[in-house]
Amino acid sequence: MPLPATQQRIGFFVAGVLFSFVTFYVGYRWPEIFEHVFHPPFNYAWQPSWYRIAGDVLGYLPLVSVAIVVLLRVLYTRAVRWVSYSLGVAVFYSALFVAIFYGEAHSPF
Repeated sequence: MPLPATQQRIGFFVAGVLFSFVTFYVGYRWPEIFEHVFHPPFNYAWQPSWYRIAGDVLGYLPLVSVAIVVLLRVLYTRAVRWVSYSLGVAVFYSALFVAIFYGEAHSPF
């Protein structure tokens, strides 16, 4: 039995927020992941080029995921809620943007 449209929309919205959070968190912890896997201390100037490229690609994954969800909606007649997913991605980055500027404005430094 398929889920009602509202539950599908909420599910796709939450998926967009969570996927954006995971990619942001992994991108934020990227140097620590390098140190954990390869054991030398991380240095931005001497990082391997493939590792830098992989980190850059990681930043674009939320946009790529939106494109994939839209493509699934176009190719299949299933109820893929691409607007809800896209709003989830946009809400996460909008909240992050506001949090950064709010924190900067209220910082004692």
